[in-house]
Amino acid sequence: MTTYEPNDQELVAAANGGDEAAFAILCRRYLPNAYNVAFGILAGFPDARGQAEDAVQITLTGFGEMFPGFPHSDSPRQAVIKLAVRAARGLRDKARRRREYAEVVDPPAPPSVEPDPLLRDLVRAAVESLSDALRDVVVLRYWRSLSYEEIAEALDIPLGTVRSRLYLAAKVLRDDPRLKGLEGLNCE
Repeated sequence: MTTYEPNDQELVAAANGGDEAAFAILCRRYLPNAYNVAFGILAGFPDARGQAEDAVQITLTGFGEMFPGFPHSDSPRQAVIKLAVRAARGLRDKARRRREYAEVVDPPAPPSVEPDPLLRDLVRAAVESLSDALRDVVVLRYWRSLSYEEIAEALDIPLGTVRSRLYLAAKVLRDDPRLKGLEGLNCE
């Protein structure tokens, strides 16, 4: 016996009508994405996990404020990701203003892949050394598997900028001496 799962448009319509259960389902579907995106952006800062949780709270508040009135044609997933990126960037900038730097925290590995710990640490260190603009697109593309279009929307930048930043990040990573000679490293 299968259970009926309403699609996003049905949930948005119900949430716009004040249905709290529909809003809760949307949150359960997409807030885990918010945490993962925020953590990827905040990795390397003090209490990155706590900061990512704060970003999720900010995201939840912002997402809730979009109802009623959330456009039926918009994607709730993209809205949550965009809010999470903004929240995480705001917290990252706030931490920088306070000069709160700490040792790098390991980003979560994709659940289906167990990378070699040495390779993971080398790649993590190289990605952490990228500029914020390059690191953000790398995190969203390779750690969160967003499409170029989704990254452009989440970061509120043109599609061409996403492509050029990924190209430049790949070049920087390929030229990074820590990664020279490593097999299986695909920056394409």
